[in-house]
Amino acid sequence: MYNALPEHLRQPGRHATFIIIAADDSNRPAREARFSMKQLKYVVYREDQYFVAQCLNVDVSSFGETIDEAVANLKEAVELYFEGEEAEKTYHAIGDVLIGESAINA
Repeated sequence: MYNALPEHLRQPGRHATFIIIAADDSNRPAREARFSMKQLKYVVYREDQYFVAQCLNVDVSSFGETIDEAVANLKEAVELYFEGEEAEKTYHAIGDVLIGESAINA
């Protein structure tokens, strides 16, 4: 979906209005949808035979057999998440990201 947008609309915070008309819905009024481009930060890690992609902006994760598949599945899952009415309230803008590893006594 992102690649289908014109370059000037692929910037964070930009809004675009699309009229969606399905060929078989000629008797129904057109629906208007508003999309806002959001920057996503995510981490990918291996868990058994799969790669897991975890979004840091919202509590959504997905997986795949390859890194590319895990990231593509995550993007789709986050887009579906934002179709919900309350989703906008739970988006957290993330600045710089640092991934660390440490041992603890547990």
